[in-house]
Amino acid sequence: MEEIIIEFMSGPKDGDTLSFETMLDSGKPAQITIGRREGCDVCLSYDSQVSREHALLLYDGSRFWLEDSSSTNGTFLGEDRIDGR
Repeated sequence: MEEIIIEFMSGPKDGDTLSFETMLDSGKPAQITIGRREGCDVCLSYDSQVSREHALLLYDGSRFWLEDSSSTNGTFLGEDRIDGR
């Protein structure tokens, strides 16, 4: 996998896509920040349920990992809550 593509599936960015390099040449997993803050890789500034620094998506070359960044409302993967606290 040479790039990670994230597609918005609802909201004002519905259908938009973001592309990220896997950055595995450095030996470190790709890290994609998700949150309301403008500097986040995936910025959801329009969603009041999302914390400024909400979650982190990691890719180690074979698997994806999702970490909650101690967000106020938690992070969910389907019905399962991933809580960083």
